[in-house]
Amino acid sequence: MSSIAPGWYRDPVDPTIQRYWDGEGYLGEPIPADATPPPGPPADATPPPTPNQATAENAAENKATAENQATPQIQATTPENTRAPGQSTPQGQSTPQGGVPTQDTPSHHAPAGVANSTQISAPPASPQSTHPPQSTHPPQGPYPPQGPYPPQSPYPTQSPYPYGGLTPPHGTPAQPGQMPGWPAYPRLVLPAPRPHGYRLAGLGARFVARFVDILAVLGLNILVNGYFVYQYYTINLPYWQEISRRFYDGESMAGVEPPERSSTLLVIILILCAALWFAYEVPSHANTGQTLGKRLLGIKVMRLESDEALGFRRSIRRWNTLGLPTLLWTCFGLGFVLQFIDCLWAAIDRPMHQALHDKSAVTVVVQAEPRPSPEQQTQPNHDQQGRPA
Repeated sequence: MSSIAPGWYRDPVDPTIQRYWDGEGYLGEPIPADATPPPGPPADATPPPTPNQATAENAAENKATAENQATPQIQATTPENTRAPGQSTPQGQSTPQGGVPTQDTPSHHAPAGVANSTQISAPPASPQSTHPPQSTHPPQGPYPPQGPYPPQSPYPTQSPYPYGGLTPPHGTPAQPGQMPGWPAYPRLVLPAPRPHGYRLAGLGARFVARFVDILAVLGLNILVNGYFVYQYYTINLPYWQEISRRFYDGESMAGVEPPERSSTLLVIILILCAALWFAYEVPSHANTGQTLGKRLLGIKVMRLESDEALGFRRSIRRWNTLGLPTLLWTCFGLGFVLQFIDCLWAAIDRPMHQALHDKSAVTVVVQAEPRPSPEQQTQPNHDQQGRPA
């Protein structure tokens, strides 16, 4: 038996009609393809004979045909012909005109072929086939068919249901004329998340905003930290000149020591640089979520779970991951490497494009303009996988 459920399907040879398939064969007369089919088989449908019945009928028909062909060759060898002159007819038989006895009761003297030919009749040949007509067109789909199928391909190329599925969502039964299929597949390309109704800030805008902030912090360092940088340069200049001369002359570097105040000035410079960065960025993010660069580019920092202001605790936690490695700049550039990885993480993170300092503070950078409507702001925030963020 076919695995295709009984129902009305389009004819593969003539797509303008549809016929009823009962699981083994077609029943009844076809109807137009655009007509609404009845809920069950057609009224004039006659179920096709099963393979066992068809085999038995064919055997009986062949046997009856063979016996009918052998009957004319059998001579009348009845008890009437073989009886001696003067012998009476057996009880229960009568001899009609013509010499052939008629049986009033069952007799065992009649030939088996003659008796069977009078009892078995050949059934009429069934006009319907026990197998569905095979389509000349190969089925469409990624897999070859297995066994007999209705004329319509079980792999439709277009689905009436969303997300590319072949079955109705939420267990809705298939409508007449629609093929059953596999469960619906999820969408492969999902829309970008909108935290609290805001669009995510682009990576280009975030890079330009960070560059503006670096220039602003550099200007503050020139004003505040410039004296210590000048002192550091003046003290270390003879030392650097001596190192350069010995290197080009191929002399040994033994006995050349840096000035005593050099390391102290370097620590002061790094601490002041980190403090100026802290004073520039933390209060701005805590109150409005925007530094000078973010304000110029129209982006801001928000909490991921709500649209409230960050506050100082959340802002300090966000700055620590990016700002504290400044103190490690002199350790073979380890601070620069950590800060570069932190900022690069936003380019590979999905779906919120969070840098490591954003993940540490559970924040996200969004476009401040245009401002979403109140309805969009009250909608729950979801990421690309449909999970609440």
